[in-house]
Amino acid sequence: MTRAEAHAVLERERLAIDPSNLASPIMQLKAELVDALLTVGVRPAEMSAITRQDAVQMAVLTCTEGARFDLGVSWLQVLKRHGLDMDALGNANYTALMMGAQFCPPETVSFLLAEGADHGRQSAQSFTPLSLALYTGGDDTARVLIDAGARVSTEAKQAIGEYQQVPGMRALLEEATLR
Repeated sequence: MTRAEAHAVLERERLAIDPSNLASPIMQLKAELVDALLTVGVRPAEMSAITRQDAVQMAVLTCTEGARFDLGVSWLQVLKRHGLDMDALGNANYTALMMGAQFCPPETVSFLLAEGADHGRQSAQSFTPLSLALYTGGDDTARVLIDAGARVSTEAKQAIGEYQQVPGMRALLEEATLR
């Protein structure tokens, strides 16, 4: 999208060039509006200061709204095109993949991995996308991460094993443990 096209979109939608206007189009999966705002110079970091939410993580959380997968990834493509780091730790101290591992369908996690998201990145609390998927019971998501090479440490296995009692998840935990 060119700057002129972006200005035309924003004028048509009567949307001011303001960081506070970025959150709503992200949550509503309006990729064109997000693209237009970013193209004219709105910076997601400015939005984060206003909303206390990270743009990439906010976008990932749209998975919990039951959005169609093909629409849900469009905003991630827009954000990545504008240079947002999918592996950056956001305001919640999680990457997009960590959020996706907890809240999104496996297809979104697959998309993030295909876009280069690091399945080994850890939060300040030492959580990885796989450990979060195993904690939250996302067996299909855990399978995607394991197939991509994600593993958990022996220490993480012990902590997750005390919490996760579902037999299928325990089997995935065994498979995912570093040897």
